[in-house]
Formats: sequence, structure tokens, C-alpha cells
Amino acid sequence: MERTAVGVMVALLVAAACAGGGSGQTDASTCVPADCVAACLAAGRAEGVCVRDMCQCSGTPDGGAEAEADAGAETADAETEAEADAEGDAEAEADDPCSRFDAAAVPGDYAGTFLGGLDYGGLLFPLGGDVTFTMEEGGSPGHWTFDGRMEGTAFGGLYVWSSGVQGTADCDSLSGLFYDGTVDVDGTIYHFEGTMESSFEPYTFPDGTFSGSCTDCPDPVTGDGTWNATQL
Repeated sequence: MERTAVGVMVALLVAAACAGGGSGQTDASTCVPADCVAACLAAGRAEGVCVRDMCQCSGTPDGGAEAEADAGAETADAETEAEADAEGDAEAEADDPCSRFDAAAVPGDYAGTFLGGLDYGGLLFPLGGDVTFTMEEGGSPGHWTFDGRMEGTAFGGLYVWSSGVQGTADCDSLSGLFYDGTVDVDGTIYHFEGTMESSFEPYTFPDGTFSGSCTDCPDPVTGDGTWNATQL
């Protein structure tokens, strides 16, 4: 049906172009060249010429409007693709935590504080002090090692607390140990060990936690708390 309608329209347009100044005339003057060209263009043909009393259309269909529409669609597609690529790059950068850092600036000295408690038979005793460590290159891009100390007091400042800290970090987090921890209780040394972790932001460890236990206390003693450190 669609092809039939188009054919009827073309025929009417061409017939209109060939309508002469008087009825019944069959010479070339009954086909007006300008009207013939206009009719053929309107019918989607490239050319129109008068042959005797007939308007003949020729040439491939005029794709100007269609080509313009296609070009517009291609431009829109290209813009959409460019926007998608930009969004993809932004998402990839967001997904890559190392993009937040100047990796060369990460190594160095860090310092902060720790605060927690020792649980002795359900009784909690304060534990707190300073944490310091040095970050060094870890052998591959975006990876580092750290080594340092936790120094403070336990049992409300009555006893001295000391331990080593060490481990590894990447662009997202830190994971390590506190080891050889000691508390001197009236001349008796008790030993602690445990784990520590934190997220890593440029260039700070904002939300560290630690937990461990005594390895040689006569009764079970555990400890945990929070810590933080920032590059000096």
C-alpha cells in the first residue's frame, strides 16, 4: 500500500508539471521545464526534463534530507559515544584508588595516636599513646611496606606500653601487625601481639583499628582500639 501511495503521488506531481496552458495541446509547450524539475524533485528524483509533452524524471532519489538526517544521527551518536567514553574514563579513575595519589610522595614518616583498652576478666583498663612508622617502597607500583612503634601507657597511665608495628599498604588500605608488645607491671613484663588495619587516603590513615591479646599473662587479657596517622 505504501509503494502504491507513493506511485500515485509521483504520477500526480508529474501530471501537474505537464499541465499546459490550454487543454488538448500535445507539443513541448504543454510541459513546463521549471514545473517538471520541481515536480521531479518533490517526487524524490534528482532531475526532470521535458520530452515533447511529457515530463520525465531521472537520476537517483534525492538523499539530501535523508543524508542530513543520517549525518545528524551520526553526530548525535558520536557525541553520545564520546560522553560514554568520558564517563567510562571517570568511572575507571574512580575505581582505581591509585589515581588519588602521587605514588612517589607516599614514602616517608607518619605519626598519629592510638587509644583503646585492655580487658582483664571483664574489667577495662585504658590504653593509649603515640604511633609512628616509616613507609617505604614495596617492590611494585602502588604497594609499600611500613615499620615503626606504638609507645604509650596502660592501666590508666600506671604501666608503660610498647610494641613494634609493621606490615604492608596499597592505594586502598593498610594491613599489619603489632608485635612484641610489652607492659611492665611492677617489674613483671607481659607480652602482647595482634593485628592492625586501616583505609588509606592521601596521605593519611584516618580510621585504623587494632586488636590482640596477652601471650603470657596468668589470666586472659585482650586489647583493642583505634589509631590514626598522617604523613609528617
